[in-house]
Amino acid sequence: MPLALTAAIVAVTLHAQWSSQTGAQLDARVQALRAAGEPVLPGDFARPGIDGAAAALKAALAKMAAEPSEAMGALDDCDVIEPPLTDFEAELIRDAVGDHADTLAAVRAAAGASMERPPVAIGAAISSLNPVRAAAGLVKYAALGRAHAGASDAAMRSADDLPTLARYAAGDESLIGHLVACGIDAMEVELRVSIAPKLSIGAAPPAVAPAAVRAAIDRLLDPTEPRARLMRALRGERSLILYNLTATEAQDNPMPVAMGLDDPVSRYVARPLLNTYAVACLDVMTEVIRCSAEADAPAFNKAMDGWLTAAAGRNGDGALFASIIVPGMRQALETQFRIQTCREAAATALAVRWYATEHDNNLPAKLEDLVPKYLPRLPRDYLATNAPLRYRPGKTPILWGVGENGRDDNGVEARPHQSVKEQRETNDEVFHLAARPRKGH
Repeated sequence: MPLALTAAIVAVTLHAQWSSQTGAQLDARVQALRAAGEPVLPGDFARPGIDGAAAALKAALAKMAAEPSEAMGALDDCDVIEPPLTDFEAELIRDAVGDHADTLAAVRAAAGASMERPPVAIGAAISSLNPVRAAAGLVKYAALGRAHAGASDAAMRSADDLPTLARYAAGDESLIGHLVACGIDAMEVELRVSIAPKLSIGAAPPAVAPAAVRAAIDRLLDPTEPRARLMRALRGERSLILYNLTATEAQDNPMPVAMGLDDPVSRYVARPLLNTYAVACLDVMTEVIRCSAEADAPAFNKAMDGWLTAAAGRNGDGALFASIIVPGMRQALETQFRIQTCREAAATALAVRWYATEHDNNLPAKLEDLVPKYLPRLPRDYLATNAPLRYRPGKTPILWGVGENGRDDNGVEARPHQSVKEQRETNDEVFHLAARPRKGH
């Protein structure tokens, strides 16, 4: 037998063995996760689908995107829209709310709707989420306008609509959808903190009822829904990575062409390597998901760093793919913990205002004075280890957490001249609990 033919037969045999071995490793990983009740591929996810109210919301969002109003455009062009509103801003908000009343009604009607749906390609996901962000801005403007008009009950009901849009954004189990939902959560927090100092709380409209305030506080303090959104998004990201590396014949998979595997022969040759990559990525994402169950940012980082050290010691493909995947996942988790801290602050801002309305507009001397009537517990700082948010009463009362540097700087705020890097390294996350004049107004 010619030497070249012999070498070819040996190469094909070794390739087949390698492909079989790596395929078996991948199948074992997938089956172990499925046995533990984990969704692994896109088809494993339970998706009830969107119901009638959610479908109506989708149609309203599309209509809003197709028929933008001049008032919304003018509001979006403003640098900042916050209390106290100018007369011009209040008029623009009234016009925008009137122009898009059907969108606001659809958001309200979809409050309890099922939102889960299959993911789409990233480009389509981004474009499909833009109307959700626009609608969230509309809801925020509506709440600000109603608070400005003294309708505290209507303003709080508008703020209560933002979680519906966050659920819609996160309904496709994608990480980008989850991050948009986090942005809407941040918008809700900023809104509630800004309108809290002037809220009227009482039994009769236009005051907001104490029970409605307590319901908002309890929801903001409950991390269950945002954490569930996060875990679903991380599992969705894992399934997408695995699908892209294994479903090389699928028409909707852009990965093979992006990797230069645009014909059956190249895909066959690359199969064992793709299996190896898939196992490594599956292991990395599974570990990210495990560490994400930690209670706060320091605990997550400690768990993640411990696994990374062990992976680096093994010098395998896991370490390589961890260096690619983990930094982005770490940022997503830090965003999650920061937003949850902000939710705690928003709940506390509402509780402080509620307390003040029942104590001759005097603020509590300490946060413990709010528990248990106004707050069920002290607010947590999820960027610190088992620590509460800090509080300083006085003429300019503030609430603060350690911020991204993980250190308590005694309520130091970002200054305009600071770079983003300086702000992250030297400042706390500060929330003001009293109404403040706007710069330039």
